[in-house]
Amino acid sequence: MSYKAILFDLDGTLLHSAPTLRYELVMRTLDDLGASAPDHYIDRRYIDQWWFECDRTRIIKEHFRVDPEAFWKALQRHNTEELNKQHIQTYDDVSVLRELREQGYNTGVVTGTPRHLAQCKIGLLGEELFDVIIVCDSINQVKPKPDPDGLQKAMFLLGVQPGATIYVGNAYEDVLAAKNAGVLDVLINRKEYRFPHARPTATIDSLYELRHLL
Repeated sequence: MSYKAILFDLDGTLLHSAPTLRYELVMRTLDDLGASAPDHYIDRRYIDQWWFECDRTRIIKEHFRVDPEAFWKALQRHNTEELNKQHIQTYDDVSVLRELREQGYNTGVVTGTPRHLAQCKIGLLGEELFDVIIVCDSINQVKPKPDPDGLQKAMFLLGVQPGATIYVGNAYEDVLAAKNAGVLDVLINRKEYRFPHARPTATIDSLYELRHLL
C-alpha cells in the first residue's frame, strides 16, 4: 500500500504526560466540587481508566461519584497551560516527524486535547511539522473519538483517501476511530496502560518503527 498521510494523536503519542498530571488534575477538580474528603477516596486505577478509556462518563459517575457535567466544567478551570507544562515533555522519537516530511508524507494531528492546551503542546513539537491540526470539540463542531469525524476532516483537508492514510495513537479510542474512518490503525505502546479489548491492525513500541510500515 502506498501511503500519503500519517496522522497522530497528541497526548501519550507525541507527548508524554507524567501520571502526576492526571492525579493532581482529578483531585483538584473533586476538591473544587467538595468531593475530596477522606471518605471519598479515589483509587488511582480509576483515574487511570478515566484518562485512557472511552467510557469516561460512567467512570465519573461510578467511581468519582459526582455529576459528570459539573465535573467537566470544574475540570476546565483546573486544566491549565501552567499545570500541564509542569508535567509534559516530548518523546525522543518525535524526530521521526521531520523525517517523514522530508520524505514527502503529509503529517497531521487529530486530538481531543482542549484547544488552548493543544496549541501550547503542539508548540513544543513545532507547528511547522504538521500540515493539518484537528481538535475534536464542540467549538469546532468535530465529534470526539472514537467517532471518525476528526480523521475524516483531516483527510478532506489533505485531499487523501482512507486507504492512503495511517493514524497512530496510544489508546483504544484511537484504534476505534481509525477503524471507523477506514484508515490503517496503528497502536503505539508507550507502556502506560493496557487495552485488553483493543485489536489494532498494527502495534509499535516506538515511532521509529513506522519506517517499516511505509
